[in-house]
Amino acid sequence: MKTQGNADIAGTLAVTGAAALASTLAVTGASSFTGAITCGTIAPAAIATTGAADLSGGAITLPGGAIIGTISEQLTIAAAATTVSTIEIPAGARLLSVSHYVSTVIPTATSISVGPTGGTATLFGNATDVAAGTTTRTYLDETAYASATTITVTANGTPPAAATGVLDIRATYYLAPSGVL
Repeated sequence: MKTQGNADIAGTLAVTGAAALASTLAVTGASSFTGAITCGTIAPAAIATTGAADLSGGAITLPGGAIIGTISEQLTIAAAATTVSTIEIPAGARLLSVSHYVSTVIPTATSISVGPTGGTATLFGNATDVAAGTTTRTYLDETAYASATTITVTANGTPPAAATGVLDIRATYYLAPSGVL
């Protein structure tokens, strides 16, 4: 998708792949972006949505090169004390938010803790209930991750008896332009 002038869309907008925006994009309805969005100069209300906006596993590159992105995974919890995600917090990124949702009960464990691999095991959730439907949200981890970092889930109490529990994890991050902290 590429637009040079204003684009007003009433209804659903779904973009798969790159989207270049040189002016104003206004969407009334649901917006779904599964690729990258590159914006020119952003004036107030340059991108306006009324309704849901979902940036799943993609990123927005802002003027100057800063990136805001999301990573997500449906993680099957292993029949073990810990399970490591395949998604990675990008090197140099700072987390704006991390949320996790138990979509399928995690058997046997009394609770779970969620944190960055090699970091504080409870940073994104401590003693989170293992019942289906449990949601935990954390905000603003000001750590700038030196290298790409996975997320580790630790089973508290007895490790799961079977690898049947599922935890949906989503993290939103900010990545400054190269050379900027």
